[in-house]
Amino acid sequence: MSGKDRIQRDHQIAGRLVAARAGGAGVAIASVARRIREVVTRDWTLMEVCGGQTHSILKFGLEQFLPEQVELIHGPGCPVCVTPLELIDRAVAIAGRPDVIFCSFGDMLRVPGSREDLLTVKARGGDVRIVYSPLDALKIARGHPERRVVFFAVGFETTAPANAMAVQRAAALGVDNFAVIVAHVLVPPALDALEEIVTLSDCMMVARGDLGVELPPEKRKKWLDKASYEGRFKVMDEWAKTALKLCELHRKFGLKLKEAGQQQRAIQHLEKAVYYHAMDREAIC
Repeated sequence: MSGKDRIQRDHQIAGRLVAARAGGAGVAIASVARRIREVVTRDWTLMEVCGGQTHSILKFGLEQFLPEQVELIHGPGCPVCVTPLELIDRAVAIAGRPDVIFCSFGDMLRVPGSREDLLTVKARGGDVRIVYSPLDALKIARGHPERRVVFFAVGFETTAPANAMAVQRAAALGVDNFAVIVAHVLVPPALDALEEIVTLSDCMMVARGDLGVELPPEKRKKWLDKASYEGRFKVMDEWAKTALKLCELHRKFGLKLKEAGQQQRAIQHLEKAVYYHAMDREAIC
């Protein structure tokens, strides 16, 4: 059997295994992979920068589907995936204290430390609670003044304004039992090196439309225009347009609620506005 025949056989076996494991999704994956093999004409190197994507690639053996010309490189993950081990261990230790209510987004509960994760602490009786915003954690702190409430602030710098808003609000209300473990990850340093990365790797990058929203508008427009002119990027703008629209709606509603004296509801909507567009100064103020 030739090398080409062995590769074709491996693709067929992988396709059957994934189809059996993933049902309809597996059939769809196999179909897309087959179309890729039919049209690829040159070598391609692709890097995903999301731990969830890496997990899916490994779980379903997607690399086995691809032709030799397509190489996958597992790059840096999202904040959840790249939070330092020592910070996870610190969070686990704090969450296990009987005087602490530990608040976190749900996706952090299964991230392993060196010995265990937050979900294990919760199962053992620790008061670990899933929240959907830092203001939820602040609300818990106000309701339990006898205990220390700690919020695990994990995210890109786009989440920093919302976390800072919660800290500022706690100070204004005199809530002294509220604390935050900060684990923000910076995107701009990677964006600064983006042009060099793409040039050296001779590749095309497909990016979500909100890529680079942390940069000054004129700088973001400059490298997007250059990339588009050279045909090196394909930026999917629909998400960016939707995010800006959602930001505008939440900001307007939040400011109206603030004028009406409904401070708590106003903060919730302004926080959502900041989530959808971290650089919206009206919402931050």
